[in-house]
Amino acid sequence: MARSRLTSLTEAANLIPDGAMVGVGGLMLYNKPMALIRELVQLQIRDLTVLCAAPSTIDVDQLIGAGCASTVILQSLTAERVGPVAPRFRALAQEGRIKVVDCDQGMINAGMRAGRFGLPSLPTVAGLGGDYADVAPDWVKRIEDPFTGRPLHAIRAMRPDYAIVHAAVADELGHAQQLASPVSDELLCAAADRIIVTAEQIVPRQAIQQSRAQTFTWAYKVAAVVEAPYGAHPLGVHGRYHWDGRHVKDYVELARTEGGFDKYVAKYISGPDTFPAYLDHVGWDRLLGLRSRAGLFEE
Repeated sequence: MARSRLTSLTEAANLIPDGAMVGVGGLMLYNKPMALIRELVQLQIRDLTVLCAAPSTIDVDQLIGAGCASTVILQSLTAERVGPVAPRFRALAQEGRIKVVDCDQGMINAGMRAGRFGLPSLPTVAGLGGDYADVAPDWVKRIEDPFTGRPLHAIRAMRPDYAIVHAAVADELGHAQQLASPVSDELLCAAADRIIVTAEQIVPRQAIQQSRAQTFTWAYKVAAVVEAPYGAHPLGVHGRYHWDGRHVKDYVELARTEGGFDKYVAKYISGPDTFPAYLDHVGWDRLLGLRSRAGLFEE
């Protein structure tokens, strides 16, 4: 009988060593493994190469601000209408304190597909006409198709040591499902060596089997599963709750400076030193209000 992968946030985060390549799932302000990211910040994991599998936001920005990430492979890092560029990313990139591998989504998809199929690289037309190969020569090369002579980009395989994803539901083996499209999560999990799943709810295996086509993970790759209701907060989960506009706005304003970011960390990460303490600190009236559109965004 297959062994349960259920564990705690701390034990799951401790699986990720310094220097690992970590792919972060979710899309923009939804389905992000925020509880696990806060745990990585608390543990002071260092020198991570962080792959944004899809356009990302304050999830990756917090890893950058806390000094966890030394390299970021990305196509977009914003807070949507709250902030056009994630604040710690902007500051540290401008200061040259992190290495930025600038791609578009098609190039990242090609890199993850190469990782999925065990290839060293994969050709694509994505990004042609741009200077991606000049600014990221370790990951992007201009090549010529040997059959037609057509110019192409060769994208180095993007094969994370760990994919970290947050799902609406999962079983104890790590079969995870969203209540909407998984976007790039399925490709990320296919490319990664191991997967860590956090989920709003752990359900019986029979419930997953009733809708197997919606599963976007592979149990044989899953290293850990954590039940984390509101585990994407202050971001949202499709079909469960909306992103917390007031919290995201407060973060963006504080994180414009290093001192402000430290205040945010003290208030929401190092202060409440457990996940239940974080939820209590945010407040259950606030959290439950996000289940209605009234909590979506407040000035």
